Amino acid sequence: MNLLGNNETTMLEKQESDEYVCMITRKNGKHYWSSRDRQELIKNISGDFVIFTALDGRGYVKIAPTMKELALNYMEHLHDKLFTITYWGKISVYRA
Repeated sequence: MNLLGNNETTMLEKQESDEYVCMITRKNGKHYWSSRDRQELIKNISGDFVIFTALDGRGYVKIAPTMKELALNYMEHLHDKLFTITYWGKISVYRA
């Protein structure tokens, strides 16, 4: 049994990217990972990056809102048992 799994990169089509959109919302001063079962997040700022980390350890979202010139300026990293999934994308809306 291969516990390392398969490492591969796949570019999502428009319909798939709409389905897997990353959405974070803020309500009453708290942040929620709306696209991931409304998990509560902690917001941290480190240099040019804003990092939202799930309280349950499920994963994090790292964004670079000041680096708009980059082709990809956010990363969503999910944990599933001993495996991980990472999505990269372009921020469409960001309000600090």
